[in-house]
Amino acid sequence: MTKLQAILNHTWFFPLLILYYGIAYVFIGEVYYLNEGFSMDGIVFSSFVSIDNFQRSYFFDTYYVHRIFPSLVVGIFFKIFSISITNANIVTGFQVLNAVSIALTCYYIKRILILLKVSFKNQLMAMLLFVLSFSVIKIPYFLPALTDTVAIVLSTAMLFFYLKKNTTGLVVCTILACFTWQMLFYQGIILIAIPFMVLPYSKFKPATKIAIQSASALIALIVCLYEIIVVKAEIQVELVAKINRTLLPLSIGGVVILLYFFSGIVLNSSLFNIRLFFQKLKLKNIIVAALTIVLTTYIVYVLHPAPNKFYPMSNMLTGTVASALIWPLHMLVSHISYWGIVVILLIFFWNDFSKFISQMGWGLVFAFGLNLFTFGIICETRCLANLLPWIIIFLAKAINKHSFSNAFYITIACLSIFASKIWYPLNPSKKYKYFMQLDENGSMGFPDQKLWMHVGPWMSEKMYLIQGAGIILIIILLFFILYRVEFSKEKKLEFVAKYKK
Repeated sequence: MTKLQAILNHTWFFPLLILYYGIAYVFIGEVYYLNEGFSMDGIVFSSFVSIDNFQRSYFFDTYYVHRIFPSLVVGIFFKIFSISITNANIVTGFQVLNAVSIALTCYYIKRILILLKVSFKNQLMAMLLFVLSFSVIKIPYFLPALTDTVAIVLSTAMLFFYLKKNTTGLVVCTILACFTWQMLFYQGIILIAIPFMVLPYSKFKPATKIAIQSASALIALIVCLYEIIVVKAEIQVELVAKINRTLLPLSIGGVVILLYFFSGIVLNSSLFNIRLFFQKLKLKNIIVAALTIVLTTYIVYVLHPAPNKFYPMSNMLTGTVASALIWPLHMLVSHISYWGIVVILLIFFWNDFSKFISQMGWGLVFAFGLNLFTFGIICETRCLANLLPWIIIFLAKAINKHSFSNAFYITIACLSIFASKIWYPLNPSKKYKYFMQLDENGSMGFPDQKLWMHVGPWMSEKMYLIQGAGIILIIILLFFILYRVEFSKEKKLEFVAKYKK
């Protein structure tokens, strides 16, 4: 192993690298130009920073009580070191918290990749896919007052403790998740209740496989038609384009196709062995999961938040479907724009990825599927923030059985740098005097689109088309790096993998 390789392979290399980057960003990086660095969400979370007064915040209700932990961490830090609570200090406090959270996430990702015996090259690729994601390298510092990065590190730690069968660590992460990211709390409860086990992979008969995938697609079709015909769902959020009714059949088709492929994570007949499932369950785990629910429910009761007045569950579910139908495969463009090249690699290696997931036991399949089937079609990719490290880790392990050329890894690294937008300033230049300019579809135009073209629902139609075209070009490039076109002896066109399977 060369000296450079030894450095890159060190457990703390990427954690320290991202920590130095975060500290440097605090001094020389840009923050959102409106509201002194806060987005609308930032205003909410900044109101919880005061340890003594967070319960008096106008926003403290039964929804936001599950998002207060990161703010309280910043507040406790301020109180210990007697730092005044000003907007500038809050922004810096969240930036530091996010840098530490991302550094810890890198540490846990590395530990999990070692645990899963992933090769050095694929470990390096996984780390680059994570740190060079727009959602990791830009958003946590440009829009710092959010809960996303704390959710990411808790989710990664959950996975590590689950694979290590460390119930104590898993319970602590789940309790903290209850007050950081509510979907992550449900994810943790599933992992506590269902012990980790590796299942053998057993194929279904072709007819059964098609039936399962078709059932998933049919449910997606019914939900879309119900929302459009019965509920008459439409985009209610300001500055977001309305559903393109002309292209609606294509948009519904895109959702149906995605759900068809999503069902691949359950295409292992071992998952349907009900007798084995109940044999593997342990009463101790179920009791611990139940006690965790009771404890967090009691804490919420003691905090006494106001009734939910901002995000009713019915509106959230309707909004999820509506945002998926704005334009055809809008959610796919959004995911790639926000997460980067990892989503394109998922397209190429979905069969390997879903097969690996299906062998990781009921707990991981249920936890992963809960997130994927609930928010996989939503355009606001950050709703799946807690799933990003899992996707990268499982992808790296799933393709670890293949042998790729150096050109493949170099291309992925270069494309990741490009897709991360680390080189792209997001704030408008000083020459602009007027912001929040709306286009003909009601979306924000430039210069605001410099940021919002990465955040699905607020992406304009123009940027949807431009980014979609760019994604197609990247897919074509990767296709010819991974495959070559040949004619068989029967003179049939074939795509032959250049990598060794």
